[in-house]
Amino acid sequence: MKKILIVLKNSDYLDFLAAAQECGKLTAKDMIEDLIRYYVIVQRNKEKILGSVQQRLDGRTD
Repeated sequence: MKKILIVLKNSDYLDFLAAAQECGKLTAKDMIEDLIRYYVIVQRNKEKILGSVQQRLDGRTD
């Protein structure tokens, strides 16, 4: 596992903290970690996701 250092402006940190508290996370760090995990999942599955969307679009009859 690698460690990453992220430097945020105070206002950005406070925005993450407010968003974290709105969705039940305890800290801004929790929120940022969730965002990174989500991003990694999306990137790993991007080809599959885009292919599925394209298949749906190709199958449409307007």
